[in-house]
Amino acid sequence: MSTTSRGPLVRYLSEGIVIVMSILLAFGIDAWWDDRGDREIERSLLLELQAEFEGNRESLVSTANVYHMVRSAMESLLTVASSESTPPADSLASLFELASAPPHWEAATGALATAVNSGRITLVRNPELRRQLVGWDGVTSDLYVDEAARIDVVWRVLRPTFAEFGIGAGADSITDYHTALRSREVRAHFRSQVVAITHLLDHYSAVEDEIDVLIDALGAELAP
Repeated sequence: MSTTSRGPLVRYLSEGIVIVMSILLAFGIDAWWDDRGDREIERSLLLELQAEFEGNRESLVSTANVYHMVRSAMESLLTVASSESTPPADSLASLFELASAPPHWEAATGALATAVNSGRITLVRNPELRRQLVGWDGVTSDLYVDEAARIDVVWRVLRPTFAEFGIGAGADSITDYHTALRSREVRAHFRSQVVAITHLLDHYSAVEDEIDVLIDALGAELAP
């Protein structure tokens, strides 16, 4: 092939290479830009989830503290029932009111549910963190079941039983705390509820531990 005929071929090849490289570079820039956009969306999502779980931890601890007070009230009433002391009626009223309190906790999952339902959860690159987030409902299921059972006992058993002694039955009722404390039925309810609440608080502790793990994992992903 003559030098004259090779000239146009070399030029065409060079131009072709430049065109191919330009296309590949354009694709590379687009991919980089898309990845950058995904990473920004992921960071925004992780920040939303971090705030949501931090709020859940705060409300969980607050509700658990109420349950501790409820259990303490029942234990105090059992102590009074087995002693010769006669505390003032207003003190007993406060203890009985606490004993029949129905605390309730439910995790806020707006950000998480939206991420899962919309498919944005797939933007979380850490597979273990993504698995923990998708499986969150399984973490709280035992707590919800036991708490619902406890609240049912409060409304169907405890409060009606207390009402038989005028406790919580209204302003026109005659309240007899001391007779209530001598009741075997009332004391049996207190003992069973102390056990039930202790078991429920174990669930609260387990869920708190899981929330702490998630918050730490989210923080690690958000770290520079």
